[in-house]
Amino acid sequence: MAEFLIKNFDSTHPAPLVNEKLEKAGDIVEVRPDGSVYGRLEKDPNKFLIVRCPGMDLESSRAFAEAYFDPLFFDPERPDEKRILKIRRYSIADGIPFLGPYHVTGNEYEIPPGSQAGNFLARLVDKAI
Repeated sequence: MAEFLIKNFDSTHPAPLVNEKLEKAGDIVEVRPDGSVYGRLEKDPNKFLIVRCPGMDLESSRAFAEAYFDPLFFDPERPDEKRILKIRRYSIADGIPFLGPYHVTGNEYEIPPGSQAGNFLARLVDKAI
């Protein structure tokens, strides 16, 4: 089972180019295994949502918490260096209302396996596109 930690507020910066890269509400911040322990800030519904998805493969789900790197950037002097375009590549910002029926308690949601989990994944937006 995979558990998604989803940001529930926008991080901002006065510089537009920096602000554009920061995490925004709906961004998937982290994917954790079933039964993970969350801290006080992570349990704050004003800051994060926790979405549990029983039956969803953890390893393949981790890709949803990755950053979006510039595919055209290459520095021959530092070939391993990557340029981040967005801190988080995937977001469910427009799909947060979809979570309503799956509310468990506080800021925690559980989506049943099967078609509902597929509906959750279908609402993820790839910000690289």
